[in-house]
Amino acid sequence: MKPCAGLTNNRKHGDFSDCGPAIKACKRIVDEFLESSHQEGMTAEALYETYKMFGDDPWIEGGGFSAWSYAKKRCKVLCAGDEDAPPE
Repeated sequence: MKPCAGLTNNRKHGDFSDCGPAIKACKRIVDEFLESSHQEGMTAEALYETYKMFGDDPWIEGGGFSAWSYAKKRCKVLCAGDEDAPPE
């Protein structure tokens, strides 16, 4: 879907010299949303749908990171009761 009349929700998070720190920043954005949205007893599917509807979708120019793929994996970890598992 294209934004109307030039409207966009894109925000620049920073400039990075290589992909490693950029990917880490993207993961942090996703993790912060998931951790704040997760509720006891919530299924991974419900948390993931919440993320897709309301969470930021960080991306790296040139590719190399999929926020939705990362979020799907993290939802499974968070909802399995292993909230202290380190992010990938």
